[in-house]
Amino acid sequence: MSTPSSMRRLVTAAVSLPLLAGGFVALNATSASADCGSHPAWQNLSSGAGRVTNSSPIRTGPYQSCDVVPNGQVGTSKDLFYHCWVLNREGNKWTHVRVANTTIEGWMYNGNLNDGGSTAPSNQCTA
Repeated sequence: MSTPSSMRRLVTAAVSLPLLAGGFVALNATSASADCGSHPAWQNLSSGAGRVTNSSPIRTGPYQSCDVVPNGQVGTSKDLFYHCWVLNREGNKWTHVRVANTTIEGWMYNGNLNDGGSTAPSNQCTA
């Protein structure tokens, strides 16, 4: 069974050997966290609330490739409080939300929200 530590040593050795021998190695480091993009700042600018149209995940950032927050799969019976929204680099609007009566919070794609999420210009997250 490989551990993260042993895998790291194996990758380091595989990359280092050609470099030490005078070779050139092109690395393409892609992962879900790298594809996730930036995690914009958010503020509680909205008094809006809503629900999801189908069971949907709350993510760590405003991209589908971002990780789901712990306990972040939200069913249609849960109320969500809106904080603010962003337009990600793919042109999609995401709202920062908190599940009512919990501390679970993160980003939800506006297309998954029953009312389209927070979209008022005054509710746009600012850096």
